[in-house]
Amino acid sequence: MIDQKSLATFSWDDGHPLDIRIAQLFNKYGLRCTFYIPKNNSENLPTLSPSDLRELSKDNFDIHSHTLNHIYLNKLQPHEQASEIQSGKKYIEDAIGQADNIFCYPGGRYTKKTIDLVKGAGFEFARTVDMGFDCAYSSNNFLMPTTTIIAPLTNFQILKHSLKRRSLLRGLNILKLNNAVINKTWASQLDARCYHFWGHSWEIDKYNLWESLEILIQNLVASNIKIVSNKEFYQQKSLYYKSNL
Repeated sequence: MIDQKSLATFSWDDGHPLDIRIAQLFNKYGLRCTFYIPKNNSENLPTLSPSDLRELSKDNFDIHSHTLNHIYLNKLQPHEQASEIQSGKKYIEDAIGQADNIFCYPGGRYTKKTIDLVKGAGFEFARTVDMGFDCAYSSNNFLMPTTTIIAPLTNFQILKHSLKRRSLLRGLNILKLNNAVINKTWASQLDARCYHFWGHSWEIDKYNLWESLEILIQNLVASNIKIVSNKEFYQQKSLYYKSNL
């Protein structure tokens, strides 16, 4: 059992080859993170090969499904969604030789039927792209939120999140948390928090955020915040859960 007041977890979406550099950074500090991988990316970005996934898994990183082709599920018919979800799960399990029980919605897009299909495929948790949560747990295991993306956010993106939650305070919290990461001014809170940082390795490279990411990791470690995989993070939910949703 993790005996910590505060936890942090990192997840990386889309399976870009630069995920290897992310893994190297976390290895430098003896830490784990989680990768959500599609076989193909409909947005015409390259993806890691099955052999890459096996190597990451052998190196103690968690690999989970992000559908087969990284298509926004809310745009598909139920039978098409089911195929993407189930085929993506099988692809990961075949690649790493382990059961896959955590899912991530491409683009954070889903419907009520999507959630039912994810449950039916045998997943135990699913991660969204909802942001602004100091304690990134939900009462619904299939709507797990996050703290912030590690990438610059536009005012329009922040407004969208505010409107979704009908909360100006949520938007302000997203802005505060995102700025703290990007501007390398992160300062952890003194009371219990469960932070979930996420992003895309290609965006870390595009916006030259490698130093920002490393400083965030260093600050969390210096604050005695244990960094764990998504699986470990979600397994601690019953100990840390605060009603956020």
